[in-house]
This record gives sequence, C-alpha cells and structure tokens, in this order.
Amino acid sequence: MKIINYIINIIKYSLPFGIHLLYNKYKEIYFFKPTKEEKKILKINAKFKDIHKGERCFIVCSGPSINKQNLLPLKNEKTFFVSSGFLHPNYNEIKPLYFCLPPSNDLLNQDRYNRFRKMEETSNKTNFFFSISDKKYLYDNDLFLKDKVNYIYFDMQMDNKRKEIYDLTKQIPSVQSVPIMCLMIAMYMGFKEIFLLGTEHDSFKGEYRHFYENTEMTEDCVVNNKISSLYLELKSCVSLWEQYMHLKRIAENNNIKIFNATEGGALDVFPRVKFESLFI
Repeated sequence: MKIINYIINIIKYSLPFGIHLLYNKYKEIYFFKPTKEEKKILKINAKFKDIHKGERCFIVCSGPSINKQNLLPLKNEKTFFVSSGFLHPNYNEIKPLYFCLPPSNDLLNQDRYNRFRKMEETSNKTNFFFSISDKKYLYDNDLFLKDKVNYIYFDMQMDNKRKEIYDLTKQIPSVQSVPIMCLMIAMYMGFKEIFLLGTEHDSFKGEYRHFYENTEMTEDCVVNNKISSLYLELKSCVSLWEQYMHLKRIAENNNIKIFNATEGGALDVFPRVKFESLFI
C-alpha cells in the first residue's frame, strides 16, 4: 500500500499546476458524493424550504457583546442559537426555534458529550442542525430526540460566481464559522431579513472571547483564550470574510437583507443596525 501511495504521489506532483487546480475544484463532485442513506436523510431538509418566507430572524452567536444587550425581546422572534449558546441566562426564556452546531472535530471528547447532554436538557422545543458526520455519534450515544435533529452535508468549496441560495437537500460548502452555516440555512428557509448578534470576529487582536467564561465549557480551538499564531488567525479571518461576502452577494441577488446588530466587533461586511431599534 505504501508503494502504491508513493507512486500516486509521484504521478500527482509530476502533473501541471493547472491539473491540480481542476482537481481541487471538482473533487467534491466526483469523489465526495453522499451515500444513498445520506441522500435520503438530506431529502428531509426539503420541509424547511421557504418555511419562513418573508419573515425575519435573529442569529445569536457567542461573542461577549451579547452580555451588554437585553435579548429578552427575542422571545417573540424566530431565533437561531449556536455552539454553547444554551449557557446564556436568557436562553430558556427565549426558547430558540433553531440551534446550529458546526462539524465536531473530536466526537469522543468528554467535554463535548457533556455539552450535548446539557444542551439536550435545556432545549426541549428546539430544532437542531448538525453536520451529517456527527450522526453516528449522536445515535450511538442516544443524544437528542431524533425528530428534532436535522443534518447538513458539508463538503464543497464556495463558488464565488453562484447566485442561487444553497440547497440543504444537497452538499453545501464547508464553513469557516458557525454563523455562515446559520446564514445558509436561514436563506433556504425564506427569511427576508436576517440579523446577526454576537459576531465580533476580532480574535486577531490576540484573544478569543465568548459571552461566558471559557472555563464553563471547553472550546476546541482555544487554549487559555490565547491565539497561538497571528499569521494563522489573520489567514482564517480572510477566509471567513470571503465567505461572508459570498453569502452577501447571494442574499442581494435574492432580495434578502442581512444586518449586523452586534454591539462593536470587527465584522464590516453587512450594514450596522442598533439592536434596540428593531423593537420600537
């Protein structure tokens, strides 16, 4: 097997650079197709198509700014929470309609299991969106009510020329950050106004912060709140901004408005709006 891999590598690195570009662009189409079972699971997402056509929603992320804002008006709104959002003191009062979690890097991590259990206990009426790669783990550990869990297949590169809303019954692009996941889902659901909260995205300043203390729940990408490499963090930010700008173009092409209602932060892709002004 090692000899075969060695020969394949020799052939691969002998090819012109243009061939590599074509391979990277189209590999997900030809080599990473969903299985028949996965396709069957993805078809269930059709029930979400335009389910909230013409409505507005709020995507509540985990930046520290949401500690400065009164989120209780969201009790009467369609909301998405993400990651460890269930730790917010108003979570049980708001009762978010949707909860999004990015693909897990370490499904055997005990902290992650504890997080899922706590999330399950506090989210009886919430619909969850997981990566389809997490499905086996959720089943094996009997986590969450099966009719409340929905799966997304992440395995594509974003096509900057695309103008259509991504179809949740098919493969969609991998995400740099969970708000990107939420935006794609919200647009598929037909929301015409989308408001972002807690999306500071300013960790390039040297610290990764949340509305809660990191000691409450371990985060995979953070060690003692410190960013290990400024170069890697800036590179990550460029990729994240490109994804936001890509989705902004799709939104504009489909008459969808996205606003940043975060108090402060670095994200400058979307027009700013005062959160409090939305409830006058």
